[in-house]
Amino acid sequence: MVTKEWIDCYLTEASNKDNVKILIAKDKTMVNTFDDGDVLFIDTGVTDVQMDGAVYAIVIAGMFMIRRLKLLKNGSLLEVSCDNPSIRSTDVYENKDDVKILGRILWAWRGSKV
Repeated sequence: MVTKEWIDCYLTEASNKDNVKILIAKDKTMVNTFDDGDVLFIDTGVTDVQMDGAVYAIVIAGMFMIRRLKLLKNGSLLEVSCDNPSIRSTDVYENKDDVKILGRILWAWRGSKV
């Protein structure tokens, strides 16, 4: 069980400890950062790009995904990319409203079967 004390100690950059939610990674698009099945801690209080180049939970065209976001051209463009070198997908959006940000990923708890 994750306690609020653990969140206070390890997730100090969270907007509010009550905004921290747990999510399970469900694909291989972010391999090298975290793996399929890893436990992710998301700050749902962050709904815009507050840290350029950070990893966010997003929705594009009704599809949920976790991607790295970067602002380009003084913030007028949004780059959405995955970290897996075998996929290496990058898209650029002129209309940032096309990308709904659900929160920023703060921590990946990497696990494996024992």
